Amino acid sequence: MVGPFRAVLLSLLLSLMAFAANAAQDTPAGEELRWDLSNRPAVAIILPGMSRHFQAPENTARKWNETHAGLGLESRSKWDDNGWYFKKAIGVMRDSVESWGAYGGAVWQKRIYEDASLVVDAGGGVFLFYRALHFDGEHLWLPGLLPVLSVEHKSTGIGLNILYVPHFKTDAGEMPAVLFAQLTKLF
Repeated sequence: MVGPFRAVLLSLLLSLMAFAANAAQDTPAGEELRWDLSNRPAVAIILPGMSRHFQAPENTARKWNETHAGLGLESRSKWDDNGWYFKKAIGVMRDSVESWGAYGGAVWQKRIYEDASLVVDAGGGVFLFYRALHFDGEHLWLPGLLPVLSVEHKSTGIGLNILYVPHFKTDAGEMPAVLFAQLTKLF
């Protein structure tokens, strides 16, 4: 478990750097940087995910895992007064090739819809995954820049993050195009 542990630590470091960048952006020139503890970010638990792969595995004797066990945390904060939000996530999950791995990400999203019961945010983020690309394969560090759509029911705090991972190839392996959704519960 050393690899996923390192991924989570790196994700935490990236999150702290992003918090600092956000705080610095809001600090006028010549003023001291201060943390605004009155505007604490909301925290959500990330629950197991589901996916839909758009290509068959190379090994036809195996099937993609499309119900992903896992657990993570997501923090959310308002980025500015123009409807932009900043979200950070870290977690572990059983990936498409049935291997446990870790992930971390920073996402910027614009609020595109809101009514009394529902909010919808759309945007994208930078991610770092520690995962395998082959069944029974070695784990790799894989960065990604991915689109993210988030929907949340206000009164229950139950939401859904939807990500699209395009098909890609590296020297170490190939990942099919996949649509991935994970449940969230805001606290």
